[in-house]
Amino acid sequence: MGRRVVLVAALWLVLGVEGLVVGAGVVAADLLAGPRPRLLLATAAVLVALVPLAVLAAGLPQASAIGPGFVLDHRLADVLAGAAVALLVVGAVRDVRRDPADRG
Repeated sequence: MGRRVVLVAALWLVLGVEGLVVGAGVVAADLLAGPRPRLLLATAAVLVALVPLAVLAAGLPQASAIGPGFVLDHRLADVLAGAAVALLVVGAVRDVRRDPADRG
């Protein structure tokens, strides 16, 4: 249970309120459904693929305007990337802890 609290706290620290919601969702899915690691990793890959689309949907700034405020202006892309990292970590940990006979 402690690792789940650390995951939620880390996402909350990095992403703010959205991170708290994403972290709670990841932990709830992990506790309730216990998805297979491959599903978590595939979902993380889909979320990473959606990040550029979210940036394009919000509009690209001029090259001279790119700076630290870029992430603040593209919050959806930031949250998608954070959720992808969270799912990637949970999926990788579950895969490593799985019985080697089940990996085949």
